[in-house]
Amino acid sequence: MSLSDLSGDVLRVILNNLDTRQAVRCSILSSRWRHVPGLLSNIDLDVNSFTPADDGFTSTLSDAARNNLEMVQAVQSLLAHESRHDIHRLKLRFFSRDESVGIIRAVDDAMARGRRILDLRFYVLSEKPFAGCPGRYMARLGKRFLYCFDTYPRVFAGLTGLRLEEFSDVVIACKNLIYLALVNCDFREETALMIQHEKLRGMNLDFLHL
Repeated sequence: MSLSDLSGDVLRVILNNLDTRQAVRCSILSSRWRHVPGLLSNIDLDVNSFTPADDGFTSTLSDAARNNLEMVQAVQSLLAHESRHDIHRLKLRFFSRDESVGIIRAVDDAMARGRRILDLRFYVLSEKPFAGCPGRYMARLGKRFLYCFDTYPRVFAGLTGLRLEEFSDVVIACKNLIYLALVNCDFREETALMIQHEKLRGMNLDFLHL
């Protein structure tokens, strides 16, 4: 029996027992597997699992930036496939950089085509450690987040999990959010943190400055 002889149900079981990157690699094994990305019901990608390719050229970008670019391209490739299969869980961990807007845009495009994402989680990281972040850098993080929030409301309304690291301003209006973690957030002096949400069941506040 060859790979092409496997039924769709068996194929999905096999794919869902592999991590996302392994499953995508399977698409090169057989013509039948070219649609593998569209069959994945659980997609879990972490920017730290990517390694910059050694192409022999000297890059001015940091390893973190190059990893993030590969992460963006991977998400765009995965979600570009026309598929009516629901995504049961889409968990993405990425750096807050300009190119990361492409991740949120790819999710929004998939939703616009009618793809249902039942459990959508973003873990948004800062490239720089909290102690060494200048004010301008923190302000840029906040502006980038608010731009994404304003431009892609459909995505944020569908989030079930959101973790933001080292952001100075956070706006929460995610209708399906059940878990929220705020890490190294500075809300300035005399700022009361008030969050009311009918579905929010868990919250983690770590090194929070109020």
